[in-house]
Amino acid sequence: MNDEIRMTSDETAHLRSSQHDVSSFVIRHSNLRIVMLSYERGFLDTASDSSRRLAALASEDVGVTVVLLANAHEETERGDERVRVYGFRGPAVVRLWKSFVAAWKTVRRARADGESSVITAQDPFAAGLVAFIVSRLL
Repeated sequence: MNDEIRMTSDETAHLRSSQHDVSSFVIRHSNLRIVMLSYERGFLDTASDSSRRLAALASEDVGVTVVLLANAHEETERGDERVRVYGFRGPAVVRLWKSFVAAWKTVRRARADGESSVITAQDPFAAGLVAFIVSRLL
């Protein structure tokens, strides 16, 4: 992927006419961090089809973090820098809180590393609520 995006001649002319210095105007692209709020327990099993699809989403420029809202039956954190999965156990309210904290920390860490973040939710209910709150707080 190209590391920089150059401006077109029309954009350059517009900036010159508006008294801007365009000699070093370059937009740098940053890596992307996708934060998925999901109920799919299959992400916890590295041999599952779900995990293979998840790994296919990640690349050198795109990292994927999955935060499970479904009961994982044990506290789980697996993966590496590009693909990471968090699972929590306990009552629904506790899992909701832990999911919020994990998503919030992931987005904060991504911003600190210079990554852009996209938050997705599997549904507009609990997952959507967590995604909405995280997106508004950061």
